[in-house]
Amino acid sequence: MVVLPSRSGIDLGSERLRHRFTIGWALMTDIFVYGTLQYPEVLRALIGRVPDLTPATLTGYRRYCVSQQVFPAIIPGEADDSVKGYTLYGLNAHEVKVMDEFESEEYVKTAGAVLNAETGRPESVLYYVWHPSLESQLERRSWSPEAFREQHLQAYTKMCIEFAAELRSRAQW
Repeated sequence: MVVLPSRSGIDLGSERLRHRFTIGWALMTDIFVYGTLQYPEVLRALIGRVPDLTPATLTGYRRYCVSQQVFPAIIPGEADDSVKGYTLYGLNAHEVKVMDEFESEEYVKTAGAVLNAETGRPESVLYYVWHPSLESQLERRSWSPEAFREQHLQAYTKMCIEFAAELRSRAQW
């Protein structure tokens, strides 16, 4: 998966992507999520836990429905566009690998910054942007987190449990 620089409107200058170290020197990563990955049930199904999280906003992007799917995607927008979601803190390398597999080649992992809704300060994160070659698959209507929760969360969580089991059954997992 390719990591591209951010198109967010926040200038972090030369600040490097923030990582934290924990006991055992395991590299930890913070990821901004804005769709199905913001639900504790989905996170628990995929990575076996719910990381610490905080509401955050990504500027310079728009969130749309993906045609014939229940999940959304984000694409670059105007400077005043924004997407609300959550920053997941302290994901380990294995958990990031699971997220990468889950998001597949339809998304490009991107490094950038979000505004922490609690502190109002920018934070360096990774996030998944819809692949530019697939933009024709987007419906130009906003994705509703509330509608997803009410109509699809239970079945989607079951699918995530099956996805995680399939990953674990592979030799490299």
